[in-house]
Amino acid sequence: MNTTTLAKYGCISMLTGVVYFLYHSQDTESHTAQSPSQSDTHIDTSSTRDLLDYTLTSMGEQDLTQIRERLFSAQQHEKDLAIDESLFDTFILYKTALAELEPNEFHTINLSALQQLNQQILDLQNQYFTPQQITLLFDEENRLRQLAIDKIDINTRDIDPDSKAQLLQETLANQPDYIQRAERNNLLMAQLSQSLKQEQQSKYLTRVNLVGEEGAQRLEQLDQKREIFNQSLESYLEKRQDILSSPGLSDDIKHDQIAELRQQSFDTKQWRRVEALERIYDQK
Repeated sequence: MNTTTLAKYGCISMLTGVVYFLYHSQDTESHTAQSPSQSDTHIDTSSTRDLLDYTLTSMGEQDLTQIRERLFSAQQHEKDLAIDESLFDTFILYKTALAELEPNEFHTINLSALQQLNQQILDLQNQYFTPQQITLLFDEENRLRQLAIDKIDINTRDIDPDSKAQLLQETLANQPDYIQRAERNNLLMAQLSQSLKQEQQSKYLTRVNLVGEEGAQRLEQLDQKREIFNQSLESYLEKRQDILSSPGLSDDIKHDQIAELRQQSFDTKQWRRVEALERIYDQK
């Protein structure tokens, strides 16, 4: 499946997760082992699906065998999340098959194409999982995907705006509470995104209105941390480039000097992230 199509379906769940992070600190200690690049992140044990997705974010750094061993060799496995080795292996097979979906017959991404693609995804789920497992792993994303299709369907109908608004309201009202919360979160994220274009004072006031004083302060702190990191990264990449461009240095010396520069410029927990950004920078 191409990246653009997947992004259309994945954005709602992603935005919901961002808002959840805004309101909920994850201070509870988790015993699931992390890979080195995940050491500065919180393990997402919100649900079985969230833990599976989080575990697989270390792909590339580790192979599937290592990820599998790391997940199931943790001292205290998250038993309440109903993950066993069979489910993990089946989930991997499903993700592989999902990635191979290529809607080449869809010349444009319209309502009909999205409906067909949605059905292909549902068919794959039925192929690999039991109804109980589908509910456990995919209930939210399936509902959100169908809701997105229903909204497109309503918006493309030849009816007046008031009728469209009424249909949209009725469609949302028939959803479970958590879906309705997700929709409100989507609207919130869109509004917060728009606030980034405002001047500092206006941005802060908009955020206070949207998420309250405490939420606005936390967002401002995140902005400051992001800005500090970006400035450090920019300076680091310039110095790194100078080292790489030095004709009198051997590759081994360049490697050692860059490693020392990285250690001097960033906290230990940020090294993996910086190395990943280096690779992206080198590909430009």
